[in-house]
Amino acid sequence: MQDTYYQLLLPQALVTGILSCLDEIVYQNSFADKAVGQLLNTQKRWGSRDRKLAAGIIYDISRNLLLYQFQLQEALSENIDKSVHLLDLIALSVQNQEAFSKYITDNELFQSKIKNIKNIPAYILYGVSEWLYELLKMENGENADALLNSLNRVAPTYIRPNLLKTDTSKLAEILEQAGIIYSVSKQVKDCIKIEQANQLRKSKTFNNGLFEFQDIGSQYLISELQLKQNQTIIDYCAGKGGKTLHIASLMKNKGLLIASDIDSTRLSQLVFRAERAGLKNLKILTQSDLDGKVQTDIVLVDAPCSGSGTFRRQPDLKYRLQQEALSAFIKTQSKILDKASKLVKKDGQLVYITCSILKKENQEQVKQFIQTHPLFSLQKEENIFPERLDGDAFYMAVFNKS
Repeated sequence: MQDTYYQLLLPQALVTGILSCLDEIVYQNSFADKAVGQLLNTQKRWGSRDRKLAAGIIYDISRNLLLYQFQLQEALSENIDKSVHLLDLIALSVQNQEAFSKYITDNELFQSKIKNIKNIPAYILYGVSEWLYELLKMENGENADALLNSLNRVAPTYIRPNLLKTDTSKLAEILEQAGIIYSVSKQVKDCIKIEQANQLRKSKTFNNGLFEFQDIGSQYLISELQLKQNQTIIDYCAGKGGKTLHIASLMKNKGLLIASDIDSTRLSQLVFRAERAGLKNLKILTQSDLDGKVQTDIVLVDAPCSGSGTFRRQPDLKYRLQQEALSAFIKTQSKILDKASKLVKKDGQLVYITCSILKKENQEQVKQFIQTHPLFSLQKEENIFPERLDGDAFYMAVFNKS
């Protein structure tokens, strides 16, 4: 394994930690957010500057892995696709990030080779697999590049007040007292953007259930639903319960909210979160307990999908997603929609949501559902892209049942 072509000025302990985390992501196929979280949890002695620096480098490499690998290949004129020295990836990341540039002394010859590389394929510049880039071009035409570019930036952090325990103005006062820099959204009610690195997840305010972390796009979609406090609502694919908790907050503990998921492990996390949030109208049931036995006002299907709308938050998904996995998601979505539709009462609503930018999972899936379920009519559908709300990308379709 060759020596790095740059001299890194980072503390050795930091380099060792970053290398270990990158090995998990690049070679062991760990997801970046989980690997970074585990790294920071084990490095108790790192200060806030080192933690920010390490996370920034790791996420940058995850976001630009294909580009950095391509640059190294071209500069070295040899095939190193499966043996890229991780130190070189760190060096390229530091070299390309102005905030970290003080941590490197560069090799001028190698730097000039990197800068003189021409004709980099577009899919590599955006860090996505070639097949995925071609699919997005086919679906979106000239808009594909702008969409991918918007998903290649760092994701902001958003929170929302738990209306069962507080409100936006009171939560804002708490943030101000804690010295947290924030801004209240003018586009989505009760949505608060956190403008700086913080320790909010360890705060008493969070642990006492006064707020939840939730992307602005996700908050917008739930706020758009015509929820009434006395309704019966099913969150059919509740997972860890992010949207479930938001719905409950708006229902003010009235009516009945049912959370279900095929994964009982994820639902077990919802039990704790619901207790922390002060939910009293929540019932957790397995999907087998629900299927064909309940008729409700609204059934929300937050469907399993490619996650392509979360590339800003999970940048390694850009090159991990396989065509076979996408095909499997599409089949699963179709089956879930069919089962969930049987739980909607007459004049009720079925709401289909994905965190995907792919029409195969969105508009095409909806078109197929309507053709095979004549009792349902499409009331509205909507794409939420980062250029609009500066968050993750989502798709929502709302059906009425006659």
